[in-house]
Amino acid sequence: MRTQSHFMAVLGALSIIAISGETLAAKPYALVTGRRDPRIYAVDLAAALQSPNNNTGNAVIARSLVNPTRYDGKLLGDPANIIVSEDQKTAYVMNHHGAVMNAEFLQHGGRGNISVMDVAKMLKRQNDNSAQALLAVHDLGWFGGVGVALLPDAIVGSAGEGWLAEAGSNRISIIDRRTGGLRGQIQMPLTGPGIRQLRTGCASWPVPFVSPSPPPVVPILAPNPLYVVLPRSGRNSPR
Repeated sequence: MRTQSHFMAVLGALSIIAISGETLAAKPYALVTGRRDPRIYAVDLAAALQSPNNNTGNAVIARSLVNPTRYDGKLLGDPANIIVSEDQKTAYVMNHHGAVMNAEFLQHGGRGNISVMDVAKMLKRQNDNSAQALLAVHDLGWFGGVGVALLPDAIVGSAGEGWLAEAGSNRISIIDRRTGGLRGQIQMPLTGPGIRQLRTGCASWPVPFVSPSPPPVVPILAPNPLYVVLPRSGRNSPR
């Protein structure tokens, strides 16, 4: 497993859970990922702490894909953070650039998404290197997803980048936990009292920001020469 980090500490992509049931003994597991590896590794912590398993993959139970594979079989996803639900049955994975092929996507500022995964299925060896544990994929609603938190009825996700840029972002998305729909978005101020700003040799240098979503513009279309408006009815009629 890779241990690289980007916009997160290594432990930011790790969740420790304790599962009990008829088929699984009550013991802790870790759900971990490496940067730009589009899979979540389920690790038996007890096995990982045994000396004979050092520098081996013996403690890895299964690897779960965070997005459906592309038609050509390429793996898609970019995990940056993992959080487990209150009952430890569901894992939420923040994909930094969404469903991308990392070897091909060399740009920053991809649209983030959140993978919803069944923890019990993630702990089954027969599901290794498959998307069997994937329940749903929710759109983050902005770019460069990093942080993720859970409320009783919502998922809170932060956007760490601007549109196709690594300049940073100021958006926090509120996503419905039941439907995956975008319920709202918080846009934090970029400048002003109490706002942290980048500082260089100048006294204060605010982070520049240009929204990729300008106000909607309705195009003015030329009249269709094939149609005329009848003065009495007001209905369009072909010439």
